[in-house]
Amino acid sequence: MPFCIKCGKKLGLLSHKYESEDGWIICDSCFEKWQDEQARNKKIDLGNFSKLNGHEFELDLKKMFEHLGYTVLETPASENQGADLILSKDEEKIVVQTKKYDEKVSDKAVQEIIAAKNHYKADKARIVTYSPFTSSALDLALNNEVELWDGKKIRDIVKSLERNEKEKGLSVRKTYTFTEGKDIQEITMVCPMCEEEFKVEINIKETDTFKVECPHCGGTLKGKIESQ
Repeated sequence: MPFCIKCGKKLGLLSHKYESEDGWIICDSCFEKWQDEQARNKKIDLGNFSKLNGHEFELDLKKMFEHLGYTVLETPASENQGADLILSKDEEKIVVQTKKYDEKVSDKAVQEIIAAKNHYKADKARIVTYSPFTSSALDLALNNEVELWDGKKIRDIVKSLERNEKEKGLSVRKTYTFTEGKDIQEITMVCPMCEEEFKVEINIKETDTFKVECPHCGGTLKGKIESQ
């Protein structure tokens, strides 16, 4: 009979248990404690972008891009030809201008990053801000293939990074026990990443394992079916 590697509690066939890729099994209670610890330890260490000044904003964006796998070079504060950061990954170079404004970002910023792309011989140009863009900036960026990232884009990326870090801590399989009968059975699963419930139908006749994606956060859950 399996037991929890954390507390030693024996786990019966009807128990819900979580199993790591290394074969370690922990009970519900210990898994919840682990989740709380991961939420504290794995949070992406970035500030509140809306409250940062211009320099702090640039530094936190540098950390964000490093989390995304880029090599990041900061340009000099003056005479940087319109680029604050230069990103490199997979033989691709991207020039980035960071804008921490209270007002909308105008087409002047777009003109500057286009010039920076040519100066640094970059593959792409990107403006990252927590503010919206003027209509003329949107038009000019569209016509010159300049990427525009606003506050919503930044928040979405940070949430995705935090979710990915949480998933890295333990790839889990949740084990359910079914009584024989219907081939297709509906079960309610609780995502260990976002803790939201969702329903999924499983054909227990065709498989004894399955993998599903949480519709709320995109986290991956692996399931194992055991017959009584």
